[in-house]
Amino acid sequence: MTPSLKVTVSGYKMYTAGSIIASYKMSLSVAGVRLKLRPYAKAKKWNKCFCIGSHKTGTTTMNALMNLLGYDCAPELEMAMSTSEQLQHGLYQELFEKIRQYDFFQDSPFSDGLTWVALDSAFPGSKFIYTYRDPESWFESLVRFQAKNIGKAVGEVSPKDIADFSFLRSGFLKTKTEYFWLARVDDRLQRVVHDWSLLYDKKHYIHLYIERRDQILKYFQRREQDLLVIDLTKEDSVKPIADFLELPCFVNFSIPAFNATDEADNNYCVNVLDSRLAEILLGK
Repeated sequence: MTPSLKVTVSGYKMYTAGSIIASYKMSLSVAGVRLKLRPYAKAKKWNKCFCIGSHKTGTTTMNALMNLLGYDCAPELEMAMSTSEQLQHGLYQELFEKIRQYDFFQDSPFSDGLTWVALDSAFPGSKFIYTYRDPESWFESLVRFQAKNIGKAVGEVSPKDIADFSFLRSGFLKTKTEYFWLARVDDRLQRVVHDWSLLYDKKHYIHLYIERRDQILKYFQRREQDLLVIDLTKEDSVKPIADFLELPCFVNFSIPAFNATDEADNNYCVNVLDSRLAEILLGK
């Protein structure tokens, strides 16, 4: 379960003449901030917004930001459990039906393979956010995260551990790992085989990670207004995201950090960075 954000507004109380009488620092509830920002979110001119970055690139943080901004965010685990394996068989109907209920989507199946192509066709006029991270850092984070969830040390996770891991349901991680990370074409057999010797092969994983990035950038090369590429580790505020979503110019606050493998790297504090936004949130 994602911990709660702490939203803070700082500023100064003033006399009407303009002289400062006291500084203040107030904490606001996420529900309260969301309520104030929701009218701007629901006035959107685009269709849906899909975060298509890989796991461990800030996708959970993106979900928290979009929720705070007032958008309706799809339940991640429900979407993954009910639709991910269907897509591996070319079945998209249930996914499309669920998408119609929400504004924003992230993680599986949206972070997987070429799913974005089908989404772009089925939901024209949508926005796509590709969360990116340095490949080396991404790989190390992915390996640590999966090892931690499985309960093994890094370097000790075996194919059997993957097969036996029952997150969401039995076999879910195994099926996904085979399909997206271990599948290769056997030239002699002319068919796909699942090569478990590639499990956590750093060069192989990073090659696939970069290859998918390049596919996304090439696909949207003539539609840059529909794609935002962002490295959340290098951003101080939500401004690039708010501008991409065509929100008012005063929507600006700091970016938190969620779901880091090491708890010490998480930051659940959000500071409002625009005085006009502070006035709106405080009801002035």
